[in-house]
Amino acid sequence: MIKQKKNDLNKLCHIEKTPGQHPGAQLSFADTLKEHTTDFKNANPNHPKNEPMRVKISCDGAKMSRSANFMILSFSLLQTGDLVMSSKGNRTIGIVNGPESYDTLKDSFSELFKEINEVNKQGKIKDGDNEIQVELFLGGDHKFLLMVMGLSGATSDYSCLWCRIHKHIRWDMSKPLDYYHEKINRSIEDILENNKKAECSCKNKPLLEIEVYHIILDELHLMLRISDRLLENLIKEVMEKDGKEDFDKSKKQETGLNFKKLIKTINELGLTFAIWEKKNADGKGSGTYDWTSLVGSDKKKLIKLLPEKLQQSNILFSQTKDTVIKLRKDFGSLYNLINSVSRNNDFYLQIFETSKDFVILFLSLGGIRIGYEKKRVTPYMQALVYHVPVFVQKHKNFKQFTGQGIEKNNYAKRMYFQKSNKWDAARDILLLEHRQRALRHHEREKRTYQKRNWAYWDEGIIEKRKKRAKAC
Repeated sequence: MIKQKKNDLNKLCHIEKTPGQHPGAQLSFADTLKEHTTDFKNANPNHPKNEPMRVKISCDGAKMSRSANFMILSFSLLQTGDLVMSSKGNRTIGIVNGPESYDTLKDSFSELFKEINEVNKQGKIKDGDNEIQVELFLGGDHKFLLMVMGLSGATSDYSCLWCRIHKHIRWDMSKPLDYYHEKINRSIEDILENNKKAECSCKNKPLLEIEVYHIILDELHLMLRISDRLLENLIKEVMEKDGKEDFDKSKKQETGLNFKKLIKTINELGLTFAIWEKKNADGKGSGTYDWTSLVGSDKKKLIKLLPEKLQQSNILFSQTKDTVIKLRKDFGSLYNLINSVSRNNDFYLQIFETSKDFVILFLSLGGIRIGYEKKRVTPYMQALVYHVPVFVQKHKNFKQFTGQGIEKNNYAKRMYFQKSNKWDAARDILLLEHRQRALRHHEREKRTYQKRNWAYWDEGIIEKRKKRAKAC
């Protein structure tokens, strides 16, 4: 009986194979969007009729197994509010099992991109005799945005999607905010023209013809990549300090004390973290190190709690200790700032000045500590200073464009291993989403839980997790 009902629901969903050499499955973008917008308007009858539906297109890579790597194309309605931050608020319209590359996107999602460009050009979709106005946005991490717009990678000379700044002057914070939006700004027309001449790192034709300032950088990846740089620099400083202190030690004396203290300090925050030396092909140490990759929630905890722990320890150089700690605190405050909503018309200028001060403080450590040189200012840092404030100015709420909802790696992986027979995993995942949406009104409601002891949630839970036995 259950299997029969499941098959009946599957028949209501029209899924096609994606073109190209890689296996995949897709839905019709226009039809799926019409279904979602109609449901939203029915559920929100007071929604202004003249306000267009704001639709964000997103894509993300998901490593399923050793031999399977999915690229997941989805969309969300920004008017749904906090729902865009969950997987349920993002509808998958295409999945392909292939490498994350321009050619994969171009070949496998060609029909979907054609549909998206058509809807973007018309600015509306038809629902019977009615027309629904739509406004399209493109969101995602820097790698995907550059890829879909035909630009070279983040290490290219002109890696910024919104302006033509050269990577060698990315550190320059002396320019006013409007300089990169009036003097050397990009537009979709410029990208198409530069592509013909192979200029300004435009090596391929854009796959989506969405205006540049409707392309929004993901705040989650912005936080992850900048915090990665700060963590890397912190580890290098601790190792440098160990190197100087261990130089005069005898063989019997313990070495690497600061290195061990740093790992212990991070573990005391309730995080599983380790650092190890990479091995060469012959099994000997390479002299380069790697460390545990932390997820977004762990990174946020590290940003919030680590500065205070560093202040209490002596693992940093005393000459620059206060500056390094202030840099981490300032980034935490800045991240909270860009994710907040303000009705103040000058709020974007506050973000600009605060971001600029952060990068200037970062550069002040250049030549003193390792990793703070001018060339170490990343595209994310430059975008944080000169482009995020403009996103806020134009669209008010930067948090609504978060990529948190499209980070479906665990969600898709669970379906891949538990709900699919692997013969056509992409189709199985789309069918499961369809069934979940069809039965959404019968979903079991979660019990509400009210946090009463906030001291426990801020500190006590961390102490409790410290006592757990760690997996070997």
